[in-house]
Formats: sequence, C-alpha cells, structure tokens
Amino acid sequence: MIRAEKKVPGGKLVRLAIDMSGQTARIRLSGDFFVHPEEGIFEIEELLAGLPVDEPADRVKDVIDNHIMARKLELIGIDSETIAQLFTECFQCGE
Repeated sequence: MIRAEKKVPGGKLVRLAIDMSGQTARIRLSGDFFVHPEEGIFEIEELLAGLPVDEPADRVKDVIDNHIMARKLELIGIDSETIAQLFTECFQCGE
C-alpha cells in the first residue's frame, strides 16, 4: 500500500492510499472533506485508478477538473490540485 497525506489550508487533512497488489490499482481518498453528490468521491477514485503512474501532476489535475465540471461535483475542504499532488507524491516516494 502506497500512501500520501497533506494538511491543506484551513486545517483539513487529506489522505490518498493506493493498493497495487491486484490486477488493477485500487485508490482510497479520505480525510476531513466532502464531495457532493457523495458518490463523486468513488468516481474520482476510479478516475485516478485508470491513470498511468507517471502522469504529471498538472495533467492529473486537468483530468480531475474535467470530471468535476462534467459531473457538476462540489468539493468542500479539498481541491483537485491537492488530489493530483498526493497522487503523484505516492509514486515519487513509493511509500
């Protein structure tokens, strides 16, 4: 399991965990934030699981932003840039 976490401005904690043990990656995004509608969090996790591990953070952010706009998701206490940073950080540090 690869993990990364970050405390964002305002004191919100965001964690990203990636399980690479199966045939496909499983991503878990958790912390002190909300996504509306609630199933949007699972959509973002699935979206990230389909990205290459060497995808640059700015490209990951663009993919997330496009999905947020297309699905009209609302992120509270987190943003796409933080999610993208955590995703790329997981593979840079490998722990």
